[in-house]
Amino acid sequence: MVNDATVPGRISYILDHTQPNFYDDLREDILQQSQLNSEFFVMVCNTAHYFYNDLRSLTSIPLLHMPCIAVDYLHQQYPEEKRIGCEVVYGDDSIQPKVNELIYTDIKENNKVDADLYHEIL
Repeated sequence: MVNDATVPGRISYILDHTQPNFYDDLREDILQQSQLNSEFFVMVCNTAHYFYNDLRSLTSIPLLHMPCIAVDYLHQQYPEEKRIGCEVVYGDDSIQPKVNELIYTDIKENNKVDADLYHEIL
């Protein structure tokens, strides 16, 4: 597992292409990790899948597509369902700074979880 905390914010770039592009960072990670000859890769960041096709083309090692796997699983578990919802939320201006602080400052930079902040966000 690679935890590359230097990768620029994915959501920022996806919503605004004037923001730093995170593709080159992920590209470098894929190329470096490919040298290990793993059986497969898993991207645990949903927003990193924005560049899935480009990243997949960089290596012969299978790169599992988590969202597609989730859809396949739901289809297997609920074959009769015609619609299955998925709620995706980007926090409003009052909560998103707190989420960013928890993820980027507390967890990624300082390797800790602020339990009070976590419960406040919930």
